[in-house]
Formats: sequence, C-alpha cells, structure tokens
Amino acid sequence: MLSSEDKKHLRLFIIYILISVVSFTLLTIIHSWITFSEIHIVNFVIPTFASTVVGFVFARNKILQSKLIKLAITDKLTGASNRLYFDRRLRQEIDRAKRYKQHFSIIYLDIDYFKRVNDRHGHGIGDEALKDFSLIASNINRDSDVFARFGGEEFIILASMTDKKSAYSLYLRIKEAIEKHEFKQVKNITFSAGITEFDLTKDNADRILERADKALYEAKEKGRNQAIIAE
Repeated sequence: MLSSEDKKHLRLFIIYILISVVSFTLLTIIHSWITFSEIHIVNFVIPTFASTVVGFVFARNKILQSKLIKLAITDKLTGASNRLYFDRRLRQEIDRAKRYKQHFSIIYLDIDYFKRVNDRHGHGIGDEALKDFSLIASNINRDSDVFARFGGEEFIILASMTDKKSAYSLYLRIKEAIEKHEFKQVKNITFSAGITEFDLTKDNADRILERADKALYEAKEKGRNQAIIAE
C-alpha cells in the first residue's frame, strides 16, 4: 500500500507528466502553425498581395491615362471630339481610303443665327444649346464616324466608308432629330450643312475640307436650314 505521502508524490508526478505532454503538444502545434504560416506567407500571401497591389496600381494608371487621353481629344464644353483628334482621324481615314479604294464623306455643320441665341438668352443658354445639339448629333452617328466640334457653333462629321448620298441621309436624320428637340428657352434651332465625298484621285485633307466649307457657305447663302452637296 502506498502511503499518503507516496500517493501525493504520484499525483504530482502524473500531473507533471500530463503538463509536459500537453505543453509539448501545444508547442508542436504552435511550431507547425508558425512554420506553415511562414511558408504560406512567403509562398502565397506576399506574392498575392504584391501582385494585387501591382495590378491595382497598373489598372489605376491605365484609367488615369485613358482619362488624360480622353481629355486631350475631347471638347470640354460639348463632349464632342476636338479639332486635334478630328485632324488626326482625317489623315488616318485618307490613308485607309487610298489603300483600300474606299470612300468617305465630310459633313460640315453650322448652327444658324447662333449669335442671336447668345445675344438674346445669354452665353449660358447658348452653351446648353451647343451641348444638346452635340449630344443629339453624336448619338445618331455610328461608332466608326467622328463627330467633332470645329469651334464656336461649327461641328464636323467624318463619315467613314460613306458616299455623299448616304452622308446626305445622315444629315436628314440629324436634321429631323434637331427639329423635334425643344432647346431650353431657345425652343427651336436649325443648322446648315456642306457635304462632300473624298475623291481618291486628287483629294487631300485641305482640299476636302475646303470643298465642304464652300458647300456650307453656299447653304447659308441660299437661306440656311439646308444642306448643299459639293460635286
């Protein structure tokens, strides 16, 4: 029989053994977890985090770059393309037309009596009219076309792969939409247009723009609110 003292020592020994086993087990688990975590962090977490950060920065820079490019080629007031972008696209379209023997047309637009709008209603209302006009006309154009503000109340359309007959049909669709729209305070406005088709044998950028400008001038001289097709 064990004495009470021996029993006490035995209990203490068992408790010590249990504590040692539990401690060793916990230390093993903790060590394994730390080792796994280190491997996990080094091999997965850090690369994933780094690639995410790099991807985010790259995407953010791309978005900023796209916004800057858009700002550089867009008219601030109307949201239409600007003259710089139009000139670049016109050169590209001329190269494409000559290479593939395809036609395109230019439609030069000018809002009639726009100075009266500014004089009677103020430049704020005039600006709103320009924005509405631009939005209506640009929505009718195809994605392949270029709708640009040339300055003041003048706009221009580069109608890709379009002959002058189809360009005139485009003009009529814009005219109909503008006539249906009620402009703020101004109510109704009209516009004149000069239309011309690129001549593969003799045209360059200056010639086709000059011809469209002359056709526009003729439309205004003949009473406005109409289009003249340059032959």
